[in-house]
Amino acid sequence: MVSPDWFNSRQQDVVLAAITSQVGQTAADASSLTVGAADLVDGELPKQSVIKLAKLFTLHSGLIVKKLCTLRLEKKQAMLAAIRDFLS
Repeated sequence: MVSPDWFNSRQQDVVLAAITSQVGQTAADASSLTVGAADLVDGELPKQSVIKLAKLFTLHSGLIVKKLCTLRLEKKQAMLAAIRDFLS
């Protein structure tokens, strides 16, 4: 989830970034950020994954079935900085 808590508490939609376990060439792409087990708290992903910074989208919060994990604060800050760099 990319959107901040203050936004999520006031809106029905949340802003998300696509994530895939198909790392391959995507990991070397400037518009992606690799996520491993050390980057996560409160859960896990089945495989090393890549956040696709160019694939932002909104989703109604009622459609979210469950939370798999949370990015460590440092990784979330790196993700948000990378998104800002990508969009500027």
